[in-house]
Amino acid sequence: CPGNYVRSCRGFYYFWTENQTQQMHKHNFIFIISLALCALLASCQNAPRQSAQGTCRIHGVMESDKWNGKYIFLVPLEGVRDSLTVDSLIIENGEFEFVVDTCEMKILRVGFRYRQGLQDLLVVSEPGNVEVSLGGISSGGGTPQNDSMQVWKSRKDKFANDYARLRHRDKKHDSLKIIQRQSYEFTRSMADRMSPGVFKDFLNKRYPKRKNDKTE
Repeated sequence: CPGNYVRSCRGFYYFWTENQTQQMHKHNFIFIISLALCALLASCQNAPRQSAQGTCRIHGVMESDKWNGKYIFLVPLEGVRDSLTVDSLIIENGEFEFVVDTCEMKILRVGFRYRQGLQDLLVVSEPGNVEVSLGGISSGGGTPQNDSMQVWKSRKDKFANDYARLRHRDKKHDSLKIIQRQSYEFTRSMADRMSPGVFKDFLNKRYPKRKNDKTE
């Protein structure tokens, strides 16, 4: 009996440990699948919108020919920046042209060593022809969202210049707060009037409504 009892105990122990191992593997498998699903959902949410109406052609002109032979980069504003998402071209005869098939916010810029005197430019790669000029004060337009963004950029640049000029004179000047408030109110007013799109999403994310803002 004792021997049978021992063998019985051993048999139950092996069965129990095997069962526990199977349960552990099952739980690990479920956990791994859950992580994979979460990662997939996150990537889908951050993925650029596919352009259903056609491609975006971004034609650029440089302010000076000193950037000839240098690389110009088209970089996603958000998300992963690698060889699959960052596009680059060599500037030739003061011009360049990108063709994009996703609609998202991007940045046009040259290499870090050559950025002096050149202002980076935000563009929306929406379907259509986008014309940009890169230099000390860069600009762009040609499609609805890029036209709107140029209006916003011009006003924001003016606010920034006024703020810098006053701040240099008097850091405690009350006008500084007024300029900050006017800049925010202009951006919020513009975002509220715009149709849904990449640029509207950008404004809402970077300049969210405050609790004391009036609702229309």
